[in-house]
Amino acid sequence: MKTPYTPMMMQYLTIKEKHPDTLILFRLGDFYEFFFDDAKIASKELQLVLTGKSAGSKQRVPMCGVPHHAIKSYIAKLVNRGYKVGVVEQLEDPALAKGIVDRDVIQIITPGAFIDVHGSDNNYICAIEDTGIYYVLVYADITTGELAVANIEHDLFSLQSELEQLQTKEIVVSSGFDEVLLSSLLEGRRLLISREDDESVPLDYEALLVTINDGFQMKAIARLLHYLEKTQKRALTYLKAAVLFKASATLKIDSFSAANLELLSSLRNKEKYGSLLWLLDDTKTAMGTRKLKQWITHPSADLKLITKRQDMISALINSFIVKDELEKLLADIYDLERLIARIGYGNAHGRDLLQLKQSLGKLPSMKLALAKIDEENFKLLTDKFETMDDTFALLEQALDEDAPLSIKEGGIFKRGYHQELDELIDLARGGQAWIGNLELQEREKTGIKNLKVGYNKVFGYYIEISQGNLQYVKSEFGYERKQTLTTSERFITPELKEKEAAILHAEERRQALEYE
Repeated sequence: MKTPYTPMMMQYLTIKEKHPDTLILFRLGDFYEFFFDDAKIASKELQLVLTGKSAGSKQRVPMCGVPHHAIKSYIAKLVNRGYKVGVVEQLEDPALAKGIVDRDVIQIITPGAFIDVHGSDNNYICAIEDTGIYYVLVYADITTGELAVANIEHDLFSLQSELEQLQTKEIVVSSGFDEVLLSSLLEGRRLLISREDDESVPLDYEALLVTINDGFQMKAIARLLHYLEKTQKRALTYLKAAVLFKASATLKIDSFSAANLELLSSLRNKEKYGSLLWLLDDTKTAMGTRKLKQWITHPSADLKLITKRQDMISALINSFIVKDELEKLLADIYDLERLIARIGYGNAHGRDLLQLKQSLGKLPSMKLALAKIDEENFKLLTDKFETMDDTFALLEQALDEDAPLSIKEGGIFKRGYHQELDELIDLARGGQAWIGNLELQEREKTGIKNLKVGYNKVFGYYIEISQGNLQYVKSEFGYERKQTLTTSERFITPELKEKEAAILHAEERRQALEYE
């Protein structure tokens, strides 16, 4: 039976059928395309022109697209508006494919599972388990590696308050979760509800649950981990071990009280300005801002811990010179939690590694400064303080100071770090110098002063001669016509083609080796 659409469109529809609640971004050449209802939604949300595509049917298929180099900004807009976005890529080299190129979803980006967030705030995704006696609330932030679990009183107000305090954007529950409860949680809030029924603990994640003994908590954590793995299409073993929060350990502040006390935002404009967080936040790092925010929304009720913090603050005030020194050091430290998470996630680039190196380079000085404070808690902190000297030395040895954002185009590593890489760089650079000398030689040989040796991705290297100088091209030059333009002709020679293969292979191998 003949299908109503082309093979490519049938491939899209097969993928879409597996992900009905997800906007599918389908890679075609240099663009990502939306089709059918997804295209109508995307064109409205992103202000894109809705067009149509001939796909084998009588009616044109609704379509809109975005260029591949701008994809992150468009995805961010959709995710911030509560949509899931599935990115479909080619899984094989088109030149080697038999028939249509194999494609599939390589990542599903959701409001709660979005690695490329900006700003210092956490981006929590939660899972809820209803035990009938209490609620289990698990929350994780894949951008920082945080994973935590808490038992919440079995009443709607307490659960809503905790979700609002965490500024939750997405909740993961089982298919059989109470729909009435979900409706109550959604009332007046922008929350994405996602379903996951696998609650078995994956072997790779057992180490994350070493402090968890409650069976319901284990199930809720496992449910969230399975959902994250299925959407992100990768292992998230960089997540930290789950932290168990006990209600008795902190002062309970419901979301209504928090709002009226203006803990995180002012009542007037819902912004940080004018809030308690704004008043107290003199932190120097994004990590410090997140920690302060947690302490404000969940103040400790542990007298021993409160006293410890007061003793440390008093010691810093008395050691004001050291405090100033520490502030200057901290100001040069990037968001280590997010840098480490990006590396563990597999999304880091050369600049991330340079920021990690710069941050680690400050640790020895920080340890020396902390050792000057004559207070018991600081002495214990100094004893446990790791300066990561070996990691810093490796990064210092390996990374080029001008490492690019892309990790697929080379230029990340220094000369001397890897012998084979050095050889490939020499070959590529030597080839470029040879090309430059060739232009001078050919000008001298032909007498054509404006002869140029150029390159493009379609035709490779070529010798370009203007139409007015074609009369000077002789057969003994060995030129083979490659392309005719309006104002010039392009030629190749056997020697140029041979050198082109060596240069391009060296550059491609270099980029592949660095990416590995």
